[in-house]
Amino acid sequence: FVDFPWNDGSQKFSAPFVGVFNMTANHTTRLEVMGNNRAQISHTMVNNTFVTDIGGGSSFDITRDDPTAHRYTLIPSSGASSTFEVSFGFTSSSSSPFFVSPFDTPESPSSFTSVAQSSEDAWASFWTDGGFVDVLTGSTDARAEELQRRIILAQYLLRVNEAGDYPPQESGLVNNGWYGKFHMEMFYWHCVHWALWGQWDLMHRSIGVYADVFLPTAITRSRVQQGWPAGARWSKMTDPTGRSAPGEINELLIWEEVHPLVFAEYEYRAFPTRATLKKWEDVVQETANWMSVFAFNNLSTSSFDLGPPMYVVSEDTDPFVTQNPSFELAYWHFGLQLAQQWFERLGKPEMATTAIAGTANLTWSGVRQHLSRLSITNGTYDVYEGIPADFWTDPTFTNDHPALVGLVGWLPPQPGVVDDAIAKATMEKVWTSWNISNCWGWDFGMLAMSAARNNETEKAIEWLLHPVFEFDDVGMPSGGARVPTPYFPGAGSLLLAVAGMAAGWDGSEGVAPGFPATGWNVRVEGVSEIL
Repeated sequence: FVDFPWNDGSQKFSAPFVGVFNMTANHTTRLEVMGNNRAQISHTMVNNTFVTDIGGGSSFDITRDDPTAHRYTLIPSSGASSTFEVSFGFTSSSSSPFFVSPFDTPESPSSFTSVAQSSEDAWASFWTDGGFVDVLTGSTDARAEELQRRIILAQYLLRVNEAGDYPPQESGLVNNGWYGKFHMEMFYWHCVHWALWGQWDLMHRSIGVYADVFLPTAITRSRVQQGWPAGARWSKMTDPTGRSAPGEINELLIWEEVHPLVFAEYEYRAFPTRATLKKWEDVVQETANWMSVFAFNNLSTSSFDLGPPMYVVSEDTDPFVTQNPSFELAYWHFGLQLAQQWFERLGKPEMATTAIAGTANLTWSGVRQHLSRLSITNGTYDVYEGIPADFWTDPTFTNDHPALVGLVGWLPPQPGVVDDAIAKATMEKVWTSWNISNCWGWDFGMLAMSAARNNETEKAIEWLLHPVFEFDDVGMPSGGARVPTPYFPGAGSLLLAVAGMAAGWDGSEGVAPGFPATGWNVRVEGVSEIL
């Protein structure tokens, strides 16, 4: 049987249920029989209609169980063989405001045999053509087996849940989280690992949304949100239309802005062609334009400030006093450097020093050279400039994503921008002062990358296997005390960290530079180093 539940999407988290089956008056279904081996059921909830296509196999009869119900029973036709085969296809109707399918009336579903063969071939390709890291064979460290289990199941579950045509939502296809929308600041943690593990066929499915879907709305958002004269202001929380979901945090978070520049750089490293450069040209230009116009020209300090108003990565500071946060400043430097380098490859180095349209004399290089310096107090970096001096002991500021450890680890070293020694001291201060019990998901991949890049390889392993960083018996990354399981950015961060620890990073030396020299035998195939 096939049954259709009602779910109005009003709950921030809908886990583990997908809806309720006893509110049948709130929605409608309509059956259309198309011969003896195909049927379509249209399911309408408010203004959206979704089509379930049934066919591709044996002949069958289908009936509605009750006029007031939305349950339909399939029965093999008389005289059918002892094996009953049927396939299902899903799409949305073109009359729906969120229509994203190229089909109005989809083609008949493929046969069961062809679906099964396609799945078998795809999985064989995934495991043999993509990258792999073996940390178990030849290792004597007792933790190797658990880490290997997590690596394999993370790859499998992310392939199942997060390899679609759009950025995934936080819980993939398992349940609805955050109203089922996808978060562009988390797109990095969800999917950048595809680029490093040689799964570009999967990466290409979704990263095209920047240029193909979101760019026009991002340019409009820049003009409307605060009257910025140029650039694309990428949204934090959105849907297939590219519209920004309402909410203060959604409008004031900024670290998602740099992500497309990183995606572009990884694609160029994998495919260093002019076609790649042209593919990303508009996205890179409009991203760098907005990063530049967002920076406030502080005439009293002769520098460019970030904020206020803005939220930091951890979303736990007062946006109206948050100014020059350390991680965001470092990421801004890095992003503008990538943009400048991109146009040098295109043969347009003058782009970095040409005034942005709509501005008097604002340029990428000028903003980057004069961005405010990262704030330092007592030998460690501050979350943001002007934060209370006792913030290390104030749970208001040490209870969520510890982005300070990302200054060197998640991000590469940036001489003249980030002092490596101060970044390491800051990392160690986070280890002892942060409420690690409240960390979750991608925090631990970030902590591991930072430790590995600072030659604290044993600590990197500890972070990847930390008791709070749980993966259940089937490999689902736990949401901890914060959100329902699974929270897939955790699995993505694991694969990102393992890629860096095993394949290395720009400038690293030797095999598996992020793993301890004793107890670990690491074999790597088809995995690229991180930036």
